[in-house]
Amino acid sequence: MSEIYYKIYQSSVLNEMLTVVCMQWFDEFDYDQDKFFTDEDGYVLEFETEEEAEKMVE
Repeated sequence: MSEIYYKIYQSSVLNEMLTVVCMQWFDEFDYDQDKFFTDEDGYVLEFETEEEAEKMVE
């Protein structure tokens, strides 16, 4: 069974709406990698729980 994790994705055309997405490794191919939310060093943020990711979006 694959590990589940959460990422923040810029989902709107205007890149103004952030969405928490539930993912497994094979889901990575379904998303534009440039639209994932990153930290100040450019690394894509990944969370263990949906709640952690949602706190970052708020």
